[in-house]
Amino acid sequence: MSIRHLFTALLAAVGTSSLELLPPLPKSDSDFTTAATWDWAKTAKTIFIDSSFANVSDTDGLTLIPPTAFDFASTFRDDISILLSQNWTLERVNGFPNFSNASGIFLGKYNGTANYENGSPTTEGYELRVTSPSSVFIGGSGARGMFWGTRTLLQLIMTNSPTGGIGSLSVGFRTTDAPAYATRGFLLDAGRKWYSPSFLKELCSYASFFKMSEFHYHLSDNYPLNRGKNESWQDVYSHFSLLPEKDTELKAILHGRENETLSRSDFMDLQQHCVSRGVTVIPEIEAPGHCLYLTKWKPELALPKRDLLNLTHPDTIPTVKRIWAEFLPWFQTKEVHIGADEYERDLADDYVNFVNDMSRWVNKTSNKRVRIWGTDEPSDKLTIDRDIVVQHWQYGQSDPIQVLQDGHDLINSQDWWAYTSIKSDHAPILPARYPQFFNESRLLNFADQDGWQWQPSDFNPFNKTMQVDPGAKRLRGATLAAWNDNGPDASTQLEAYYSLRRGIALTGARAWSGKRGVELNPDLVSTSVDFFSPFIPAQNLDRTVRGTNLTSVPTGSSSANRNPIISWKAGEEWVAEGSKGMNYTLTLTADGPFSLSGPDNSLSLVQSEDGHSLVFDADGYKYPLRSVSNKDGTELDPGHPGRIWVNASSTHEVVENISTPVNITITTDVLQGSLVWINGQFMGRFEVFVYGGRNTQFSWNQMAFVAPLRKMDGGLTSLVLDDGVSIPGAGAGNETAQPPSQNAGSTRGGPESWTVIVAALLIHVTASAFINHLGLKIQENKCIHKTSYLKIGFVQSQVTMAAEKSSQLPTFAPSDYVKFFSAGALAATLTHGAATPIDVVKTRIQVDDAMKGLNMVKAARTIAAKEGASALLTGFGPTAVGYLVQGGSKFAGYEFFKKKFVEMAGGPERAVQHRTGIYLGASATAEFFADILLCPLEATRIRLVSQRGYATGLTTGFARMAREEGLRGFYSGFVPLLFKQVPYAVGQFAVHEAAVEGIYRTIGPEKKATLTHAQATGVELASGIVAGVAAAVLSHPADTLLSAINKGAGDKGQGATARMFQLAGEFGPKRLLLTGLGPRIFMTCGLVAGQFVIYAQCKALVGAAPGVEIHKED
Repeated sequence: MSIRHLFTALLAAVGTSSLELLPPLPKSDSDFTTAATWDWAKTAKTIFIDSSFANVSDTDGLTLIPPTAFDFASTFRDDISILLSQNWTLERVNGFPNFSNASGIFLGKYNGTANYENGSPTTEGYELRVTSPSSVFIGGSGARGMFWGTRTLLQLIMTNSPTGGIGSLSVGFRTTDAPAYATRGFLLDAGRKWYSPSFLKELCSYASFFKMSEFHYHLSDNYPLNRGKNESWQDVYSHFSLLPEKDTELKAILHGRENETLSRSDFMDLQQHCVSRGVTVIPEIEAPGHCLYLTKWKPELALPKRDLLNLTHPDTIPTVKRIWAEFLPWFQTKEVHIGADEYERDLADDYVNFVNDMSRWVNKTSNKRVRIWGTDEPSDKLTIDRDIVVQHWQYGQSDPIQVLQDGHDLINSQDWWAYTSIKSDHAPILPARYPQFFNESRLLNFADQDGWQWQPSDFNPFNKTMQVDPGAKRLRGATLAAWNDNGPDASTQLEAYYSLRRGIALTGARAWSGKRGVELNPDLVSTSVDFFSPFIPAQNLDRTVRGTNLTSVPTGSSSANRNPIISWKAGEEWVAEGSKGMNYTLTLTADGPFSLSGPDNSLSLVQSEDGHSLVFDADGYKYPLRSVSNKDGTELDPGHPGRIWVNASSTHEVVENISTPVNITITTDVLQGSLVWINGQFMGRFEVFVYGGRNTQFSWNQMAFVAPLRKMDGGLTSLVLDDGVSIPGAGAGNETAQPPSQNAGSTRGGPESWTVIVAALLIHVTASAFINHLGLKIQENKCIHKTSYLKIGFVQSQVTMAAEKSSQLPTFAPSDYVKFFSAGALAATLTHGAATPIDVVKTRIQVDDAMKGLNMVKAARTIAAKEGASALLTGFGPTAVGYLVQGGSKFAGYEFFKKKFVEMAGGPERAVQHRTGIYLGASATAEFFADILLCPLEATRIRLVSQRGYATGLTTGFARMAREEGLRGFYSGFVPLLFKQVPYAVGQFAVHEAAVEGIYRTIGPEKKATLTHAQATGVELASGIVAGVAAAVLSHPADTLLSAINKGAGDKGQGATARMFQLAGEFGPKRLLLTGLGPRIFMTCGLVAGQFVIYAQCKALVGAAPGVEIHKED
């Protein structure tokens, strides 16, 4: 079959109307077209380049080794030859013939103007003209512009069809195009995982196809100190990705991993490969934070937080410069990145001096400019030099508008849209929750607004009005980032590609088009990326193999056509391949141990004590098959695909009892990973243990291994490889789930009439106190804090405070809140129901003069003796029902409002710093709404308890109150209830959070990581007891008044608030503060501690997502 027929078949499968170019092609600006169309199959296989243009190279880019136009043309010749399996030639010519009679592809100079969106001229623009049915002209404003035009032409060739489609351009078609922004970049974290030079080169090739211009190579870092099971900080993984050659003493920063570095020749080869495709490598060496690679070598240079450098030590800055002096000559770029983020705020002056010193030294030493991460270092004396480029990544760390006003060049890497955390997000904690796959919905629907397509001037998803002007002179562009916060063993190298795959295409397209260009068609993005990616030249990141059906989509689906790609039996010749990527089904039979190896990994059946075990080996780490239940392994968690929480039913023990002969089936896709059936029975999967952020929530995560096909040894007797996932016994065509959207809806609601006014007032007061706690000033509905402009509007006569979703928070779906409600409801109703006898005794001591002065035991005996033991259960019905509703609302509301108040804080760092204010505001607001539901049932309960014979139970008591007193009777104690329940909730949640934080800070992250289930429950219990004491003390005065009011005490002609103050005066401080306090503390400690323990267990049982945690444990 010819290449033309192959592309035609592929186009027929996906539909020509289901594709678009990435970036989209501008419309023709020519008034003249004909019915004839350009046909690449009928075009002469020659590329002609104008000699006067061939030696041109760009000087306005960042690379110091800019290719000439002829170099780019040579790359294009190689690409089109490989793509079409044809031998294309390249010729220099002195002028072009009459295009109407010409055949071939012509490259030359574009004589028009090409500008970025800010008006600055660029050599990256190009003109594309269809000059005849067999000729095309591409003219570049510079060498790179011509090259970008060839990327467009390659996409047109792939989509060109005799039946029409986007690749079928009429003769006379002419368009001009230029990028809106110079920086169109992607970052890969190579400081927490090793990546081979070949993989990095393939990634550059892939990104170049979508007109990306920069590869931000984050080459040094360390695993987070507050995660993992390391017994000491010196055992924590750190990495430096370059191999020192001149100053060999610097090899000490490699810590024995010289084999996981790039030599100078390796790095030069990488830079040359990338720049040959228009991509400049921007290296980053981190300091003064994320420096464990350095402090493990020289511990004396560290602060108490061991990955931070002590900048006042006389050897610190000379050592950092010594490292840079080794590598600056390697870096063929006009700009380098020195990191400089997440340092101690209290050492702001030291930080600013360091950054400025490094910038000036680098510039003087190498004539290079410096980039840093946006960092909030509140120095009152010093400022960052204006020549330094600031890469904004998070609100609370920098304000992009202020960065521009301060005179810096600016790059948009706002984590809300730009960041991914390879393999596993940080849920449920701050400072970040980043998805494991790029969240394309945040580019297509920025700030969660349908149809708002992001472009690099869009920074703020929280306040839609606070964006940078698209034409801002110093706005460079944008860079997305993939981070390895989960460590080197949590993913394979190719899984970084899966994380970035769509993000590179989308970010490249939107950064190229900007505000002025053509927007993407959201319905065509997925099919277009899937269509192009296997055929992009100079890479095979999808790991396609010979015989792969071109009509199959490589990732995210499966084909019903099960014609094997490879079918082999013992005795037949083994035809070596490389690897087969997503998705695949591999069926093996073996009569003994064997190994399959490839360029990316190996798979082995190895002898074990009880039989055999199956093991993948990748990047130097072994991943044995582990026992996982069918449900856990095959049913995806929609919020965390591939993640199995540690409290699930699976054992995750290594499977070591495989006997031979054996039939093994492995199915693999990106989300579910590599699943295994042994002799037709589901056995488990290959997975990795992931320590959640700050050791808060642990999980097992999927490993998606490619199939190794290069070499076979041992007892393998047959191998069948199919494209797509085919579950044994379930037939073909099983669909594979896509990476989930991170969007989530929000719900709104509130009580009617006067309660709305009270609610608005309470929330206004609570929010004002919360904002004042943050050090913010409310003025004319604007909240201003130094360089931050976070506007918070108070909506008149409504209950809601609007705040946009934060990238660092879990995106809870309505189903999550239902689970929170269910767990909270069960926790509250079980504890309060069980405490009914205690509550009866406590209430009678408070309101019955005959029982004043009695202790709990004597009062209980008195009630039982006079009224019978059943009297101790009086009010059980309204208690159980009331706290079922109130508990569910309170716990779910706390999760909701804590998340909202964190968003209002402006970012994760501020949320951690001001967590007490968040706890206070969230607990008070949640309790208010819960009390609206609780009040009628609480009034009924207290009436039943305090007035003997009032009714026989909940139903009759509720009916009597409704009949005799109406709605006013149910809510007569609403204000006192608020005075009781809001302090109760504040004590319960805020003190519990503080106690948990204190315990974990005391024992340290290493001990926390090894806590057993019983020990973790003990932490919840102990913290709950402390919180119970606080809740009892804070709420006791109002509890006493509420009991009296519901019994009918006070002047009934007055309102509830007036009666409350009247009774307070009558009772006096001693009775309010102390009467019944002992029994109440006893009861409340049990209630609060029990609720937190049960809530945690119930959340696990119903599969609820972890809540938001903003503890500070260091």
